[in-house]
Amino acid sequence: MKKVLFLSSWYPSRVHSTLGNFVSYHVKAVSKTNKVHVLYITADDTIKDYEIVTESIDGIQTTIVYFKRGFFKYLNYFIAFVKGLKYVTTNFNFDLVHMNIMHPAIWQALYIKWIKKTPYLADLKPGGKYVAKDMFEAGGVPMLLKTLLDGGLIDGNCLTVTGK
Repeated sequence: MKKVLFLSSWYPSRVHSTLGNFVSYHVKAVSKTNKVHVLYITADDTIKDYEIVTESIDGIQTTIVYFKRGFFKYLNYFIAFVKGLKYVTTNFNFDLVHMNIMHPAIWQALYIKWIKKTPYLADLKPGGKYVAKDMFEAGGVPMLLKTLLDGGLIDGNCLTVTGK
C-alpha cells in the first residue's frame, strides 16, 4: 500500500462546493488500495490571512488551505502551498505525489520532487502538454503498467478487466 499525496487545481471546498467533483471520485478510487491525503489550495477573499482546514471525508484526510488573493496573488498562493505542505508532511509521510492536472499547478509536484525527492504522477489533458494519443505513441497502457509494476507502484498479481 502506497501513501499518496493528491494535489489538484480543482477540489470541492467551501468556496466552490462542486468544483472538481470528478477529482474527489478519483481520490476515492485510489484510496481503495492506497492511503491518500489531499492537499488543495484555493483563494477565499472573505478571510484576512491564511486558514488551514483539515477533515476526514469518507476516510480520506483532506487539507484545504484558504488564502486571500490580495495584491500579490501568486506569492500568497505559494505561501499557502508551503504552509499546507508543512502541515501535511508533519502528519503524513507520503511515497508518491499525484498531480491531477499539468497546468497551472504542476509546479507543486515539481517543487515537492525538488525539495523531498518524491516521485510524482501527473494526469494528461485537459490543460497538459500531452494527450492520450501521445501516450499511445509512447507505448500506451502496456508501457504505463510495466513502468508502474517495475517501480513497485502496483501489484502484478491483481486481475485486470480482462480477467488475466
